[in-house]
Amino acid sequence: MSKLLRIEEAQLTNLINAKQNLICKKVNIIDWLYVLVTLVISIISLWHDYMIFAIVLGLIGISLLIFRIYQSVKYTKDHLISDLLYLNLNAHAFNIAIIKNKDNKLLLKYDQRWDCYLFVYKRMEETEGEPAEEQERLKSYLESELKATLSDGEFKKRLSFEKYSHSANQMKLYDHRFYVYELTAEQEETLYLNSKYKWFTIEEMERDQNIVKKNSDFLKIAKDLI
Repeated sequence: MSKLLRIEEAQLTNLINAKQNLICKKVNIIDWLYVLVTLVISIISLWHDYMIFAIVLGLIGISLLIFRIYQSVKYTKDHLISDLLYLNLNAHAFNIAIIKNKDNKLLLKYDQRWDCYLFVYKRMEETEGEPAEEQERLKSYLESELKATLSDGEFKKRLSFEKYSHSANQMKLYDHRFYVYELTAEQEETLYLNSKYKWFTIEEMERDQNIVKKNSDFLKIAKDLI
């Protein structure tokens, strides 16, 4: 099944402006006239024994014609298709873990690129795969990170949306799957949490201006899911 391309207008405009001298470029009548004139002058020069001048002038005219012909074919439809595919805005796909303890606190991890506490996440490996497969990959990642054995998380929902990326300073398209993990007291005691991890209540997250500014949409999603 064919897929739709999603390209920002500004990026498309920049591409066309950058390639405008190469797209649909044809050898026009002026090029042909210039070559014809130089050849005529070359023949006249030969007639009057100006051989070196005639050869140089003829070579210049022929070289120009070859160059313009090369220009007309060096940016083909295949190049344009390749450039358009490169601009395609593929969604940034991640699995999001909403980890809750017995006190209804949520585990967040400080992300240096965002300069903010975020829900623990892992990049999605197969965007078209089954939730159960990605769930197992996420669980393995969490157990490796937290040095603990976790119960299976529950797949809640999948959302695609645009969001401003504070790490890249631009709008991006995201595709996220959300999983909820409810920890027992025993599981929480076995967690290995380094200084990047911190427990938050919903109220504490709502009072944190940085979290609200950069991740208020996730905060709302978490409130709806837990």
